[in-house]
Amino acid sequence: TLLEIQGAAKVEKAVLEDQTEGERVEIMVDAVVLATGMVPNVGLMEKLGVEVDESGFVKTDKYQRTSLDGVYAIGNVASEIDLLVVAEAQGTIVAHDAYRRLRGG
Repeated sequence: TLLEIQGAAKVEKAVLEDQTEGERVEIMVDAVVLATGMVPNVGLMEKLGVEVDESGFVKTDKYQRTSLDGVYAIGNVASEIDLLVVAEAQGTIVAHDAYRRLRGG
């Protein structure tokens, strides 16, 4: 279970709870990808300080980047268009942008 996402200027570390042992585990990361299911739930995003619009959707740019560096949002948390094909396309955009950023581009 994801407990925290840490980092000063960008995402640096994820704190997880091992479901088998119940221990906290910290891992170094460059990005975090969350799949929250079919019902939009922006609660974690709001806790992280990600901007949400007046309709309750996570604000994103054309690359699906949120207001928090290294955090992306796709699907029904980022758009009122509730179609799998839209989420898939957004996921492709995120994958390309994350790859480009991790390669220093």
